[in-house]
Amino acid sequence: MPYDFGKSTLLSVADDVAQVRAVGVILRHVHVVLAGDSMPFYYRYLCRTPSYATAKVACQQWTESTFPVFRSIWQDLATYAEQMRTIETQIAEKPASEWQPQIDSLSDLAALIELNSGKLNTLFAAIQAFSDTNKQLETELRAQAKNFGTLAGYFDWLRLTDHSLTLTNMVQLLQGQWGAVRDDLTNFGHDLVATAAAGNPLADIDLQDDINIWNDLSTRTLRSREDIETLDYFYRVGWPESDPFGIGSAWFRIANSWLGEYGGLIANPDGSIQISDYEGHDNELWKFMGLGNGNYLIINKQMGEGSALRVGSERRARPTLGESRPADGNATPLHWKLTSIPKDEAYSVRMALDTQPSVCLSAEFADKLRMDSWGGEVFQAWYLMWQAAL
Repeated sequence: MPYDFGKSTLLSVADDVAQVRAVGVILRHVHVVLAGDSMPFYYRYLCRTPSYATAKVACQQWTESTFPVFRSIWQDLATYAEQMRTIETQIAEKPASEWQPQIDSLSDLAALIELNSGKLNTLFAAIQAFSDTNKQLETELRAQAKNFGTLAGYFDWLRLTDHSLTLTNMVQLLQGQWGAVRDDLTNFGHDLVATAAAGNPLADIDLQDDINIWNDLSTRTLRSREDIETLDYFYRVGWPESDPFGIGSAWFRIANSWLGEYGGLIANPDGSIQISDYEGHDNELWKFMGLGNGNYLIINKQMGEGSALRVGSERRARPTLGESRPADGNATPLHWKLTSIPKDEAYSVRMALDTQPSVCLSAEFADKLRMDSWGGEVFQAWYLMWQAAL
């Protein structure tokens, strides 16, 4: 009789990139919530929501128990595929009289399936609880959205419903499959015993085709697991280091606290920078590329990544756009550090060069800019106003 051994279901799971994307969204959510008040800027809005403490506990549970189970399930899938490949390869190469070790290995695989079924039950309940708790946090933040103004776009990463559903659908798919896989393994073992006893060739199964599928499935599953591990590392270690403000995934207007939120930095074709009223053009939008050690490269959307905001060496130098990879190799005038101004309700920042932290970007008169010593003045405070995702 023909056997599927779960191949069709597992291939669909391994090929579904939405799962890896869903895990990435959830991981970012988890690490943002856990960072809480230790992260500057808009994350502090989280701490004002009634369910924040509960959501933080749920995110801690995800990190300590749920996510490790999720990772181990992917490893189990890869192990299952690899062992099935090995068993069927050996059956194809050996005479029926030497199949007993492979028959015994089928029992070991059945035990792995049983263990994985228990993990899936645990994972399903954990994802449901995590989703319910954080859905309440999302509801509370949306209720406050009218107070965020242009900050509202920052909270797009909180929309977990679809992504949680993607993972629960995957878990349910595997849960429904494992019973059939166990039956296939049991029946296959019985057929191997009967075939070996009769000394007949194995019928109704294309071993070479199966072997190719198992090899492919093992490769894809391990690749997905590596993608998930990479995402976890990025949000747990790399992201806070390279992007401590969590602003590396969007375009912003850079508005001055003194001049009001309706004006901001614009880049002119000649490379000069000034403050002007917002008109919705690309030369008014900026992104912050994390460089590590808290430094950012500040790129203008219209001018492209070949140039970046820079400042000359003199103390009152005016910022301009310069090559993002200067020919002389000196990139320090391009490396900006942001520091939150916590007394400001809107969480504005001061912008200074990495090499001159006491000298910051300041507004001068109506539309001019210069670098000046930090004095806590309102014209030295800048709002990063979210406009669109990258």
